[in-house]
Amino acid sequence: MQERYRPSLVSQIEYSFAHHADNFNRAVLALVNGEIDVEQALSTRQHDSTRSALLNTAYQMLQFRKQRNTALAKIILARRSDLYGDTTPPVYAAVAPELGHKSARVSLSIGSIDSAHYYELALKPAFHELLDAPKGYVAGAEINVLDTRLRWQPASDSLVLQRLRFFNVMSLSPWQDWYRAKSWQLDVKLYRQFISPEVSDLVLNTRIGAGVSQRALASTWFAMLLLDAEVSDDYAQAYSVLPGLQLGVTTLFSGGQLLISAECSSSVSGFDFDRDRFNLGVQINLGAQSGLRLEYEKTVYKNFDVSDLRASLNWYF
Repeated sequence: MQERYRPSLVSQIEYSFAHHADNFNRAVLALVNGEIDVEQALSTRQHDSTRSALLNTAYQMLQFRKQRNTALAKIILARRSDLYGDTTPPVYAAVAPELGHKSARVSLSIGSIDSAHYYELALKPAFHELLDAPKGYVAGAEINVLDTRLRWQPASDSLVLQRLRFFNVMSLSPWQDWYRAKSWQLDVKLYRQFISPEVSDLVLNTRIGAGVSQRALASTWFAMLLLDAEVSDDYAQAYSVLPGLQLGVTTLFSGGQLLISAECSSSVSGFDFDRDRFNLGVQINLGAQSGLRLEYEKTVYKNFDVSDLRASLNWYF
């Protein structure tokens, strides 16, 4: 039996809005908001197929708003049954989840921090991040579990745990006329941070963030308020609480993905450790299950800054 992709209500509504003119979309919104009645919404539509699509989209919006049993919903369904337009469900362009990249990933990297070279081996058992190939995954969604990086530093001949990301999730749901979506993130990790120009140590970080995102210029732009809580025995007061702001953009291009973000954080409690951070990442997809990734991160502290440039080869399995 052939598998059939069943998109969510949000995907169906977005698809309808993307494939109809602005006046169609305005009529749908006016109808479900009670600004016009059904006959007014249909009055400028010549063909039953367009009328049927309008009523179908309006009913889907009522379903999404949990208003499927209202008087308006019943009127829309009754009027739709009088039409003779094509009611065949459209074919959606989205890729079924099983056709996307595998959820586990192993990476080999070479990089440098302020001219000091290093090599990394990374393993992520699951699942997906914004720089991975998006096909088969929810747009703007990121979930990672037990993302681990081991780094060998030839200058000191040492192997260190660079990062253990226990869990992180990010949702970039664009703000729309019909859906006031909220963007948010949660991140819990151990990561190696420079305490001074010569000293780095593992820090336990928990981050929460909330904000908005918007689609424009074929990209998703986002802004979030952040709150970082960190614990480290190298901090003067063992902990630091840092509210901040993050701005970023993610975009897809032929054969790859791009992510740019900038953030600033200021300590309000505990160890005084203000910092600003800039990230740039790009991945070139080498088929469905591999990719070449370039990443640059610059962190500016009060009295020093650190630049990290890394190239990685990723395999998904």
